[in-house]
Amino acid sequence: MELKIMKGDVMNRNATSWLRLHRWCRNFLFSTVIVFIAGCSLFGPSCEERENQLIEIYNGYIESTTSLTESEILKKCKTAIEKCPDCIIGYELAGMVHWENGQLNEALAFYRSALNLDPEDEQILTDTQLVAYSAGKVHLFVDDDGTIQTAPFSKITLGQYAMAPEENRLQWCESCLKARLLKSTESDVVDKSGNTVGSSSFTIDYDITSAKDFDGRLLSEAASEPNGPLAKASTKVNMSGSFSYGTTLY
Repeated sequence: MELKIMKGDVMNRNATSWLRLHRWCRNFLFSTVIVFIAGCSLFGPSCEERENQLIEIYNGYIESTTSLTESEILKKCKTAIEKCPDCIIGYELAGMVHWENGQLNEALAFYRSALNLDPEDEQILTDTQLVAYSAGKVHLFVDDDGTIQTAPFSKITLGQYAMAPEENRLQWCESCLKARLLKSTESDVVDKSGNTVGSSSFTIDYDITSAKDFDGRLLSEAASEPNGPLAKASTKVNMSGSFSYGTTLY
């Protein structure tokens, strides 16, 4: 008996096979998307969730209410930064923890990374400047093109000094006061026989005796001459006062 297959039957079967293949591909793609979404959830929270978690930890660390240890906080910051390189709060929080523990170079590296991501954030800039001064007595600032620059504090202008954080300015002024070479002195006058016949004195009455007043004077100088060198103005302020010398014979 001869089996006859009509041409139409072959076409119908081909069409059916194609529909089945199309349906299988569609189901496969749908399943793949579901697995991918589920996998994302299984492999960890989103960057936004990580950021919110670190903000909560950040606030708790400042208020001393967090239950996490500093090593645990740093670990969470490291994970967040690895998963989300633009997570500013991760760099900022890690920098703060290192800063609190006196690890200034490590703190500065994290703060600079945060500042690179957001150079217009005033709080991050201030914190980075504070750490930079403590780490190396340098003034850190953001240039007009957004790049981070540093300069020795002794080499900056009065205008730059005026823009520095108050804490850095006061530390600079305190160091100037401590570096004063001239001190009030008193000594004996001795004759050729070695007998004390009198006394001599050198007295200095400085106009500025506190870092706060020193800072105020420099800010006044900056207002009138912003491009003037800080070091020169500091020497001028440091030496302002009256001097007297006298000898008394018995």
